Amino acid sequence: MKSVKHCSGEFANKAMLWFASLLVVASIFLPYWKIHIIAPQYPKGLNVYVHVVGARGDVREVDGLNHYIGMRPLDEAAPFERKIAVPGLSLVALALATAAFVRRPRWFSWFLIVPTLAVLVVFPADLYYWLREFGLNLDPKAPLSAMVKPFVPPIFGSGKIAQFGVVSWPTWGYFAVMLAGVLAIVAQRRRALCEQRASQRSPVEPATEAPTTPTRPTIAAAR
Repeated sequence: MKSVKHCSGEFANKAMLWFASLLVVASIFLPYWKIHIIAPQYPKGLNVYVHVVGARGDVREVDGLNHYIGMRPLDEAAPFERKIAVPGLSLVALALATAAFVRRPRWFSWFLIVPTLAVLVVFPADLYYWLREFGLNLDPKAPLSAMVKPFVPPIFGSGKIAQFGVVSWPTWGYFAVMLAGVLAIVAQRRRALCEQRASQRSPVEPATEAPTTPTRPTIAAAR
């Protein structure tokens, strides 16, 4: 096994990974996504904040509007994901904290930060799946079902659903995980560069043979 090179900035690398771990834990209590709905009867609009454990904000009002177009209540979305979110993110944070102490093997040290980066892809993908699932499977017996065709709510940017305007974008919880991912990558990259520079400064010297003292030939004097 290769020896770990000493790096003067290793404490800063560990601090970044520890802070990244805390950011992931903090994201559990923060909204990951915000959905702003503009409706004629709500001039100021309605806000739904999507947390990893469910939706918060004007959920009752939005469910009331969705009832008329045949969309299911928001609390019915992602039951399995909401159940595993807290333990799952706790393990992600633990992996980051472990990465602060693990430098060898290098591939495993990098592997420990992969779950953090995966959250940045999995969460919006799962949110899109459920928005699409709800929007394309409307109740045909709803009061306004004939006026609204199946739709897919936007996950990024703005859109329009019947007479409702919808604007959706990520918010604090998602940004916290994004910052955690950036810090983890920077810390691991700094480690790799430090070890590379340390290896270049102390190359292995080739073995050299001891110099030999030439001997003078002796001439026998004949008498």
